[in-house]
Amino acid sequence: MKNIISSSKVRFLPGIIAAALFMLSCSPSQDYELLFDEQIAEMSGSVEDSGTKGETAISESETEAEEEKTVSAFRIHCSEEYGNAWPSGNSQKNIPSGNFVVFQGLILFQCDSVSHGLQLYTLDPDTMKVSLFCKDAVCTHDMNSDCVSASCFGNLEVFQGDLYALTMGFVFSKYDEGRFVTCTDGEISGFWHGDDGLFAITADRSLIRLDDSGNVELINDAYAEYWNTNYNGKIYGNSGSAYYVLDLNDDHPEPRNLINTSAAVNDGSLIYFLEDKTLRLCTASQDGELITGLTDRGVMAGSMNFDSDYVYYRYQDKESDEDRTEHVMYRVPKDGSAPPEQVADLPGRILNIYTVPGCDTVFAVCFREADEQAAGIYAVKKDGSDYCRLDIRTDF
Repeated sequence: MKNIISSSKVRFLPGIIAAALFMLSCSPSQDYELLFDEQIAEMSGSVEDSGTKGETAISESETEAEEEKTVSAFRIHCSEEYGNAWPSGNSQKNIPSGNFVVFQGLILFQCDSVSHGLQLYTLDPDTMKVSLFCKDAVCTHDMNSDCVSASCFGNLEVFQGDLYALTMGFVFSKYDEGRFVTCTDGEISGFWHGDDGLFAITADRSLIRLDDSGNVELINDAYAEYWNTNYNGKIYGNSGSAYYVLDLNDDHPEPRNLINTSAAVNDGSLIYFLEDKTLRLCTASQDGELITGLTDRGVMAGSMNFDSDYVYYRYQDKESDEDRTEHVMYRVPKDGSAPPEQVADLPGRILNIYTVPGCDTVFAVCFREADEQAAGIYAVKKDGSDYCRLDIRTDF
């Protein structure tokens, strides 16, 4: 295999920092929205809080009285689409992302714990049973070992039936017969799949593509975008201040600015982005034109995600310590045909939202509070009819 990943060049700090940011969910003192606040404050100023038309009111008395729900009666219903991957990237995020993918009939996800750090788990949608991905009865699941649960660092992808992950040391790896094996030499900051193959960004900011034989093609030697997707011969990605497109058919592909925004995701038909200054959720066509607003309030960048019909998110602004904005999940039709509606008011403060094709459920990863052994992860019915906290074992 041709090795173009040089470890002697300057390290790709944004990628390394981005991977570390995923770990911040274990600390209540370092909110995920702060990762975007510095960039947003510099270019946006304060967020307008004008209220969203048609929102369902939050009943504070109801949320305070509600007890923590368990998995005893909760079940995930799956359609024939279950088991498919989203067409471009895992849940449309890559910093690195890598949560809630379907592999061998189970939903794979990662959770951070106090005692064993980041671990890879499986969720059976029929029984709601959560288990470690590693099935070795004598394994200690130590982060410094070759354990397939502990060595996986993030950025899960299922591509053409195979499971890929970023393993310890920022290594691009593929799961094969009970272990992760290296796909390329050197460190990478993230990877994703799309219409045109499997892509990765190296530690020295090179954008590469891997073919089915594992051969590496250099596309661009100075690429620093994240939350990347690939549709119709183009790569779309975020820089933190703008959303870019790179045309793979150009002789010398270079990123081109489409929209000035702190964050955006893309489903191949529309771009969903946060409006500069207000942080309102908006849509745009693939060329960055035909902009339409979906919300009247600022949205937390790390939370937004989509399925085939809706965009899911939580709002950014919080007026007081008693304000439950951080706990409330909303959704809005992707075409803007109806106003936003509340999905659920959760006990935990929402960090990320993930969707799985074919499931009637979305997953909310919440901050780990000081008295918790693991970050709270909630399975939430898309229609808001029910939710439960996953029963994640951390005492192994």
